[in-house]
Amino acid sequence: MRILSLGFPLPGPAIDNHTLATAPTFFDYGAIIVDPRALSQLIEEVVDGSTEHETRAGELIVNASDSPNAISLAQLLRDRQDETARLLARGGLVVCFAYPNVIHNPVADLPDCDRYFWLPAPPGLGYREPFVRRGFGAQLGPAEIEHPFTPFVAQVGSRLAYQAYFADDAPGFAEVGRVFARSAGGAAVGVDLCLDRGRAVFLPPPARPLSGDQRYEFSSGLQGAIGRALDASVPSKGGTAAEPGNAGSSVLSGKETNHG
Repeated sequence: MRILSLGFPLPGPAIDNHTLATAPTFFDYGAIIVDPRALSQLIEEVVDGSTEHETRAGELIVNASDSPNAISLAQLLRDRQDETARLLARGGLVVCFAYPNVIHNPVADLPDCDRYFWLPAPPGLGYREPFVRRGFGAQLGPAEIEHPFTPFVAQVGSRLAYQAYFADDAPGFAEVGRVFARSAGGAAVGVDLCLDRGRAVFLPPPARPLSGDQRYEFSSGLQGAIGRALDASVPSKGGTAAEPGNAGSSVLSGKETNHG
């Protein structure tokens, strides 16, 4: 199983660390880990011109139309949106640290761009208020014994701090979603959504930067959770159950590298 981590470098030979700009095609992986704040920072840097970013092919990313040596930011984001949809369609897994949404203006030719533009949402739900709400707290714990990410939350929960929570009473959530972690006050801070034949798992981010040893422990625990989610038969809601193990086993084999 190959894992792509975007904006959140993790140690381990099975993980390729990249940015939104430099990453290979998403659907060539069984799972991707995403730090949306890092994605937002890259978008803002391209828009304001403060930092130059290039694709893996060496194309400059610009907040303008495509040219022979440059790709528009809007096109890059649309490409990543399509790649994420294809990953989910083949039973893949998206692991996303949950942050409140923000709007990115002005992205040329993409007026509706926000922090979660790249990630499909369940029908009737969007990654904004009132479904995704701003909040903050460090008291949280597992809410479902059998979920693949429950051992990970139990292991590292003391190092996490939620910055957003989900309205699990929203219309339509019960058909597509599961809550596997809650705050001390009962807010849904760890959520699993069925998307096509795949899934998106939202986790609270670390409360503070991880030390070297903590990052190894975090990476090991997260890889274990991803492996269980892809390989185990977990009941789905509101649709045909995916065969997540296929997402890991069907990824093209090759030498595993850690870019970061």
